[in-house]
Amino acid sequence: MRTPEEYFEGTMDMTEPRKTVMLAHKYFQMENVNTGRAVDLGAGTGRDTLFLLRSGWKVCALDEKQQSIDIILDRVEPEHKAGLEVQVTNFSNMTLPKEVDLINASFSLPFCKPEHFEHCWKTIVQSLAIGGRFCGHFFGEHDEWASDPELTIHSLEGIKDLFKPQFKIEYLQIEQGLIPNFDGQMKQWHIYHVVAKKQT
Repeated sequence: MRTPEEYFEGTMDMTEPRKTVMLAHKYFQMENVNTGRAVDLGAGTGRDTLFLLRSGWKVCALDEKQQSIDIILDRVEPEHKAGLEVQVTNFSNMTLPKEVDLINASFSLPFCKPEHFEHCWKTIVQSLAIGGRFCGHFFGEHDEWASDPELTIHSLEGIKDLFKPQFKIEYLQIEQGLIPNFDGQMKQWHIYHVVAKKQT
């Protein structure tokens, strides 16, 4: 597993947002909701944050590494800076704004330590407004990193239980196989790609 610094270096030039955040944005547009308040958890080098800002969203970008926040602040265009808030915090200590329309967690929640995950997820659910959406990724039990005790791993049933009964899962794709990592190295991935709408 690469260090955060190696990850930042390897993803610095990536600009394409993840499919899940684009889908969530599309689902809002289908409801004639074009913008809102979003939180980007584990924002990394900001590819999803920048997409949301450019799409008119106000975004609070969170990451536990100051380097991540510095990169995002450097990458954001001047005309979008007013819509950006940043926080340097980890999953165990984070506090989120209330009545958020979208919470994005692209490849970040698996790195929440298992002992903190329940609190982290409760914070996410409480932060989201009714009608708001979660989009992001979880690692499955067949992932190459699944044996790491520092990671939170889910089964398919565990994912479904996580979103019951408050959410409607609008998109759930399971991806499994040898796929290049951000640095081109092959890795055995087992990923759940999720978009879900909070209903109650």
